[in-house]
Amino acid sequence: MKKLENGVMQVTLLLTNEEDQQLRLLKQHLRAEDLQRFQWARLPDFMVRIGKFDKAEEIYEMLYKSNLENGREQVAVYDGLGTVKLHKGDYRNAILFFEKALELIKEVYGSDCTSTSSLLGNLALAHANMGDYQCALAFYREALNVFEKRPISASLGIYSLYLNMGILYTNIGEYLNALSFLEKALEIGKSNLPENYPVLSNIYNSIGDVHRILGNYSIAVSYFQKALQIREKTLPSDHPALATIYNNIAVVYRCMNDNSSALALLRKAIEINQKAFGPSHPSLGGTYLSIGAVYNSMGDHFNALSHSEKALDILKQTLSPHHHLLAAILNNIGFAHQGLRNYSTALSYYQKALTIQQQCLPPDHTDMAGAYNNMGGCKLRVGEVDEAISYFKKALAIRQKCLHPLHPSMALIYRSMACAYIEKGDYSNAQLFLMKTIEILQRIPQSNNDDLANVYNQMGNTYQKMENYTDALMFYRKELDIRKKNLPPDHLDHDGICVHVGRKQLVTKENSNAQQSSQTTFEMNEKSYQQAYRSVAIVYKNMGLACTKNKDYSNARAFYQKTLELEEKFTSPDDYELSLTYSGLGTLHMALAEYSTSLSFFQKSLEIREKIFPVKHPTFLKLYSNLGVLYKCMENYSAALSFFQKALETDSNNSFEDQLARTNVYAHLYDVYRLMGDNGMAMLYAQLVVNPSEDHK
Repeated sequence: MKKLENGVMQVTLLLTNEEDQQLRLLKQHLRAEDLQRFQWARLPDFMVRIGKFDKAEEIYEMLYKSNLENGREQVAVYDGLGTVKLHKGDYRNAILFFEKALELIKEVYGSDCTSTSSLLGNLALAHANMGDYQCALAFYREALNVFEKRPISASLGIYSLYLNMGILYTNIGEYLNALSFLEKALEIGKSNLPENYPVLSNIYNSIGDVHRILGNYSIAVSYFQKALQIREKTLPSDHPALATIYNNIAVVYRCMNDNSSALALLRKAIEINQKAFGPSHPSLGGTYLSIGAVYNSMGDHFNALSHSEKALDILKQTLSPHHHLLAAILNNIGFAHQGLRNYSTALSYYQKALTIQQQCLPPDHTDMAGAYNNMGGCKLRVGEVDEAISYFKKALAIRQKCLHPLHPSMALIYRSMACAYIEKGDYSNAQLFLMKTIEILQRIPQSNNDDLANVYNQMGNTYQKMENYTDALMFYRKELDIRKKNLPPDHLDHDGICVHVGRKQLVTKENSNAQQSSQTTFEMNEKSYQQAYRSVAIVYKNMGLACTKNKDYSNARAFYQKTLELEEKFTSPDDYELSLTYSGLGTLHMALAEYSTSLSFFQKSLEIREKIFPVKHPTFLKLYSNLGVLYKCMENYSAALSFFQKALETDSNNSFEDQLARTNVYAHLYDVYRLMGDNGMAMLYAQLVVNPSEDHK
């Protein structure tokens, strides 16, 4: 079905006949279901199936007001209204109607009839959606007990109960129990239902969700695709059930770093849910949450914050204050603030999220590991390294308990631990955790694995700090191989972006709407390509630095030249990365005793930093120190002293690297005063080299 102009729809029909086995089975099953209902209930039930919940509610409300005398009919109306409220996200009123139906049916038929178990299951589902999992589990167990007392316990009636219990166990982190119930539901469903029956798609979707959490992304996508195929065959293109699948597949794409595909699916989900429910349905809140997470993954923290706050505004109206989804949103908001360097705000949101999780989840739930990891990351940013490691260890203990050792989420924790140990200067432990990270990331099927490239970069940096430049260069080359895959096909010309502009404009002249859409796509591609070139430039720069320290000056010069060619084309003149390149070139030319050239590059670096940072920002420490060393080499001792003093006056970030750099400045000051013949000052700084903590400025 395709929308044409002026509201006209083009419907493509496929020929079939009475011999079509799938069609015959589907008709028989739907007819059998309808015969079990009152004749008047078939229309509102059909409206629920096709996602027209307002129409269904209107019919049920009319029946509710008609004062039906038959007890079974009254139960059917209460159950129908509860079901509509459930779909519309009005969980409290859904519970009220299900409770009325349950009370009435127990009066008429007793507590052991099949309808009782169905209503208990509905009550459980409503409580689960509100986050009251223990209450939901109690209702499910009661419903299961009713079913198992009857000879029909293996019939179709129980598969929906198994399905919902599987979903509940997924939410509380008991994934093996979840798969057990979901596989039971699937076994019954496949034995008794046509292969394109809508409820089977719910089971496939739920199994896919468990595999997503367990990190089995390819298996998860295969189940989601099965669910999607059924729903596309049996439901209108704007049915909310399709939006649910789009959202779930998008979450997997985000986990696999395919953020553009994830966003495309989430926008389709938003469009469907807005049309079906209006602007404040919980499903919309869940999708905004997913979009916020994608934007956080992309580093677009302003958009992440905007969408996460929309999710919070919607879901706090309908969910329990202790619902795990609210904790997920608060974590998203905290992560966005962390990306924006609002660290105290980020920590407050992480703490709120953790408080909710401690109230509604088991102590070893994987979501709590995520909260601990986020808090550790924030502590690391503000220089509280030991406290950061404490949080990372809590996260690691939880994930080791409930996830496979090679689960992708383990890589996140290992990398966090590595970052903390790098800050402490414990490079051997850092490398241990980085190698564990690499082992996991290499198993994830991704063509352009930016995460793996970033870890190779960290390994290279760590080896460089350990003065093992050969291994540093080896990891930088591995990183470079990945970075180059993100470049446009014509990148060898270094004119790729200009070529892309011409092509896009030629293609899009035919239609103004197409041109606008294509231009938006082009702008996204251009931004992506620019970032890809910048990433390649940074690798060349790191290789240049490693070669400089290894006294391989000809290769260092070549790598820095490649860096400059890219950065001068694809960065702004005031970009910090360009400042780092100039500083690296200054160091190279100083090593070659080309002091005037070295000074020129250091001054270019300084000019950029003075434009973008406060005067005592920690980034000036090494630059001032390098200028001091240069002037010492030029025997301009007064200028050298001036820059060394400026270096010591910069703000400290309390990292191991910062402390080491300051100790090196003390050593240079000792040397300058010794060369000047001031032995008293020389001895003072010699003592500070041995015991830097005695420096009171």
